[in-house]
Amino acid sequence: KAEVAGERAKLEAAQRDCAAAREAKAASETKAEVLEVRNASLAASLAKAEESVALALARPSGEGAGGEGAPGSISAAREKELLAAAMEAKDELGVAQEAAAAAAAHAAHFKAIAEKNEECLKDMEAAHKAFQEEFAKTSERAAAEHAALQAKCATAEGHLAEASARLAAAERELAEAETGARG
Repeated sequence: KAEVAGERAKLEAAQRDCAAAREAKAASETKAEVLEVRNASLAASLAKAEESVALALARPSGEGAGGEGAPGSISAAREKELLAAAMEAKDELGVAQEAAAAAAAHAAHFKAIAEKNEECLKDMEAAHKAFQEEFAKTSERAAAEHAALQAKCATAEGHLAEASARLAAAERELAEAETGARG
């Protein structure tokens, strides 16, 4: 019974570990999905900023060709502002890509742990089942052996009773013979 309890405890511990790994895996996958969405959003922002900068750079600056107020012109300050926004978006995209890659690696790590725990749990369940089957067979053999020993004991007790009865009869005959020989 102690072995069964020990095996049951191991199985329960493996089930708890597996559940914890599944939860961690789900959390990591959720974080990776959020970071991928953020990454896509930042990539779109960067593309838009780069497009704005490209359009602004393609237009004449208006400096020396009609002044800063000319239609289609962009001021140097606005150009710097757009370039700064594009650089910032590019930096944010890089950070988001790194975070998404780290989250994906983290999720993959927890997925591997969860898969390993699933394998261990299946192995533990199979070992527990095999142990239970062997325990049942051993119990059956022990019960059969016990019954056989009880039958042998009953037979021996019967032989003992017969021998005791014969001994008592022989002792009575001897006592009678001794009494008859004296008298």
